[in-house]
Amino acid sequence: MLAAGVDNVPMLNEAATFVSEHKYSLGLSLVSLALLYFGIKKQWRYSWLKASSLFLGGMLALNYSHFFWWSDNEVVPLAHAVPTEVTLSELDYRVYAGQSTVYSAQAVNVVYLGESPAELMGELGWIENKTFSRSDIELSDYVQLLQQSTPPVSDLLWNGQPQHLAFQLPGTLTHRSHIRWWQAGIDSQTQQTVWIGALSYDDGLTLTPYGGIVTLLHSVSPNVDVEREQLKNDVFRLNDRWNAENVQLASATTSNRQHDYFTDGLVLVVSEQASYANELQPYENIAFISTYLKP
Repeated sequence: MLAAGVDNVPMLNEAATFVSEHKYSLGLSLVSLALLYFGIKKQWRYSWLKASSLFLGGMLALNYSHFFWWSDNEVVPLAHAVPTEVTLSELDYRVYAGQSTVYSAQAVNVVYLGESPAELMGELGWIENKTFSRSDIELSDYVQLLQQSTPPVSDLLWNGQPQHLAFQLPGTLTHRSHIRWWQAGIDSQTQQTVWIGALSYDDGLTLTPYGGIVTLLHSVSPNVDVEREQLKNDVFRLNDRWNAENVQLASATTSNRQHDYFTDGLVLVVSEQASYANELQPYENIAFISTYLKP
C-alpha cells in the first residue's frame, strides 16, 4: 500500500528514487558527520582530519564498487530487449547521468536508421569503446585501456538504461569526440531499427555527481551542435551509401541548471541510401518540409 502511494505522488516518487540511488553516499556522509561530532565532543585531536579521511576513503571505495561491481546490476541485455514501434518526433532527446532528475540532461543529437551504426562508425574511423555497464572490466583492464587512450565510457541513461554501444575518435585521455548509442525501437514510418546517439566532445576533467556518487569524469563541451555538424560532414565525405540530414526533432535549448548543453534542436538523421524525408507518409513529409520554410 505504501509503495503504491509513493508511486502515485511524483514528489515522493522522486525522493524515493534519489534516496535509493544515493543511499551509500548518504550513509557515508552521516557516518562521517557522526564521527566528527563524536570527536569534537570527546575533544579528539584532528577530528576534522579523521572525519574527512573516512569520507574520502569511503568515497573512493564507492567509486571502485560502482564502476567495477555494480554498473551492470540492472542492465537489460540488448538481445533480451523487445523492440516497440516509435515515432522519431515523440522520442525523448535527453540522457542523464543517473536515475534521479537532480542530474542535468545531456543531449541526444543523432539518429541512425538501420540494423546497427557499428559499420558506419568503423568506416568513419571511430574506435569502439568498452563501457562499465556492458563490458566485463577489471581494474587491470581499465589501466590497460588508459594506456591505449581508449578509456571506458561512463554510462548515461536513456529510459533508465545505459547505452548499448559507444565509440570514440582517436584522441587523448582528456580530449576526444565520443558517441553513445541506444537502440530505441522500430520506426513506425520506415520500419527500420532506430538508434539514438548522444554525440559530444570531452574537454578536460571535472569532479561531478554521477550515479549516486561523486567522481572524476570528463568535462563535456556544451556546444553539441559542432560535433553533430562534423559527423554530418564526415558522412557526406565517406561515400554515397549513407544519407545524412538535420531534422528538427528536439527543442532548441540553452545551457542551464537542467541542461549541460545548448543546441538549435536539430538532430542528425543518418540512414542508408534513401532520405528519411522521402520515406515519410505524404502528410508527414509536408510537416517535415515546413520546418525549413519557417522564417
